[in-house]
Amino acid sequence: MNDPYALFGVEEARKHRARGIDLIMFMGLFKYYRQTYEDLLFKIGMELEDVKNCRTFLKRYFDKVELGFLDEWVRMGGEEINTEMAKANIRLTNEKSMYLTILESLKHPVVVTNSSGDPLVMNQAAAELFEGYSTPGGVHYKGQKPELNKSVSVKVKEFLKDYNESMEQTHVIDDKIFVVTYTRMKDVSGKFIGIAILFNDITAKRHTESVLEESESLRRAFMEGIDAATLVLDMESHTVADYNSKVLELFSTKFSSEGFTGECPKFYEEVGGSQTSIFELAEESVSNEERLLDTCSGGMKPVRLFTIEAWFKNRRFKIVVIFDITRERMLERRANHIQQLEVLGDIAGSLPSMLGESSNNVQQILENLSEKQEVKHSLSEICEALEDANYINETIGALGSIVQYETEIACVDINQIVKNCVLLTKDKWHPYAEIDLNINSESKSITCCPDEMGQVFLNLLVNAAHAVRKKFEADGERGYIKLTSRYTSGFYEVKISDTGIGIKKKDLKRIFDKGYTTKEVGRVTGNGLAIVYDLVVKRHKGTIEFKSTEGKGTEFNIRLPLFAEK
Repeated sequence: MNDPYALFGVEEARKHRARGIDLIMFMGLFKYYRQTYEDLLFKIGMELEDVKNCRTFLKRYFDKVELGFLDEWVRMGGEEINTEMAKANIRLTNEKSMYLTILESLKHPVVVTNSSGDPLVMNQAAAELFEGYSTPGGVHYKGQKPELNKSVSVKVKEFLKDYNESMEQTHVIDDKIFVVTYTRMKDVSGKFIGIAILFNDITAKRHTESVLEESESLRRAFMEGIDAATLVLDMESHTVADYNSKVLELFSTKFSSEGFTGECPKFYEEVGGSQTSIFELAEESVSNEERLLDTCSGGMKPVRLFTIEAWFKNRRFKIVVIFDITRERMLERRANHIQQLEVLGDIAGSLPSMLGESSNNVQQILENLSEKQEVKHSLSEICEALEDANYINETIGALGSIVQYETEIACVDINQIVKNCVLLTKDKWHPYAEIDLNINSESKSITCCPDEMGQVFLNLLVNAAHAVRKKFEADGERGYIKLTSRYTSGFYEVKISDTGIGIKKKDLKRIFDKGYTTKEVGRVTGNGLAIVYDLVVKRHKGTIEFKSTEGKGTEFNIRLPLFAEK
């Protein structure tokens, strides 16, 4: 037999026998296959003549396949066919048992439905989930018919209405969380015959994720709750495993999400001493030790360090905690400075009375000598010296009003502090500018630290004098410094403006940074405005704003809470 169609029928006969399908069953299937192809001819929109020709071709094709099938079938004797069919049935039974055993052995619940969504088969895990059955094979062999969970049944009905091949949903069943996968099943002809439903228990996974999230929240709260730069260093790879936001503030441009950029920061025990990297310092296991940190921006910053060793997954880590103690050191210096001023204040306290007495004596002598012709030519010099003595007396009195160390916080006349600061800085601005004082005449007091407020106004006036002097040196014209104060909405407000050189546009965002200055290197520390901001905003809960135009001048506006009135 050389006909390819008939040979195809022969092969199909052998395959069907191997699957345990006898001749009668095959002829029924074959009739179904033939009719299916003929039905398709009328659904594809061909011309009637073409349909007729195709039907003729299909008839001849299936006739040849049928002849080949029957020829192969009848070649074998009845006994031989029965033996082969028996073997095929045994093989199919074994395969069925194997697949059933696999299904029952699965730890994941599995349910198989028919094309209407009604459960046909479910394994032991599924039976235990829905009905509490624990006997293997109870559903398949004993006819038990457990019902699906209501939420699952609803999703089965929804899935039947769609044309998707599969779908995933999350269900909570008996306090357990499952990811449920719905998959369409098809037979060899591609016909939809039902749904396979697989339940994946993710309760433990979700619990683990929840624990990890809580651990991460705790870790982040711990890291961000420390008011210090905190790094976790991998001591084997010399990399940064973790860090908090304070690290970005401390190391600025030298640190990114990838770790240190460029050379690692250096630490020194003292200025000019040997340098140590952060990893070398971590190896020393320092605790409550102070170092100088090279900020890589031209300055040193005092810091206090702690290191803690930790092991994780057989790797050694070091937790490095770095406290910025710049403010602490600044306050220590200010405390020492105040002690020195206290001595100066005690000395200065006795000078006004001494100078006042001397001035009175000189005044009396002038009156006695004014009638004598021989000393009249010296009177002008004596008068000038007397004016200088009075100025010194006023200056010392102004200094004494600012340096008040009996108590840190006091209820003071803030307008008088402003006036005294103008007097104390006269030698700075008088050669280059006129000053315009427009001080509010109301008699009100605010609760503040007189020494700190004096430092604020002195710094701003000295800066204004410097700006005006630079402008004067450039064009030879005297400038103006204007001070205006008023009480408004529970605040004391003072404006200090000048017609100096102004601030460059590129520096406007940096003027309150520590180390910022426009003065000559070596003349100032560069912390003046940083201290002003700290004292006004952080210490006294006030506000400070400014506006500046390069070449035209600058204006600062300070508002302080008015805590007390009199």
